Amino acid sequence: MLFPMMGLLFMLVIGGVVAGVLSVLARPLRVWAPFIAFPPIAAGLLAFSLSWGLSLSVEALLHSERWAGISFFGGYVLGGLSGFASGLLLAVKIRRRGA
Repeated sequence: MLFPMMGLLFMLVIGGVVAGVLSVLARPLRVWAPFIAFPPIAAGLLAFSLSWGLSLSVEALLHSERWAGISFFGGYVLGGLSGFASGLLLAVKIRRRGA
């Protein structure tokens, strides 16, 4: 069950990198390159790190697999949403600096 979830995150990161490179290569899409690349990369990396970090820390503190699983899913969702928001803010900052 965990491997497909991790595969989804890695595909999100790889897809963001590939889409970012392709948007830089296509001259009309260069304006949108930060918005295409940074949010999925940040969402995937933060969801991965937060889901595993929360799961392992809750397992070590509470010694409960049930709460570790719940915290893994919570970290997955919370990390994905906050990573997407932080990637979007980074893209806005880069876009303002370049304009």
